[in-house]
Formats: sequence, C-alpha cells, structure tokens
Amino acid sequence: MLGSGRYRDTGEIEAWQRKDPIARFRTHLISEKIAEAADLDRIEAGVLERVEDAVAYAEAGHPADPELAETLMFAPEGA
Repeated sequence: MLGSGRYRDTGEIEAWQRKDPIARFRTHLISEKIAEAADLDRIEAGVLERVEDAVAYAEAGHPADPELAETLMFAPEGA
C-alpha cells in the first residue's frame, strides 16, 4: 500500500524515500569504502530470507488462544 499512492501522494513518498536512513547509510558505507555493494546485497538477502521464514512459520502456526491475551498482556492485580 505504501507505494500505491492510496494513502500518500507519490511526491511525498519519494521525498521520504530520499531520506531513508538505511539507504543513506548503505550509500555512505559504499562511498567511504567501508563495505562493498555485493557484501551488503548478501546481508540484505539473508535478512529477507529470515523474515520470509519467520512469516511462513507464523502463518503456518495455530492462532493463539484468545484467553491468553489477558494473562500475557496485563500484570495480575496487586502485582
């Protein structure tokens, strides 16, 4: 949805993309010869793979018991 322009106009999205701290840091690392683009690409691919694996694991799991929400989110009274 972010890039669709549905919630934000294209100009605003592009302006914020230019300020993206991750992209800017990547550019800095490459321009200062701290890292090579290929190395950063490998790191990014590994991260994306881990995220995709985590999403697949979560989607394959069973929904949590709604009764747990109260006990896991709030401390017992008097605690």
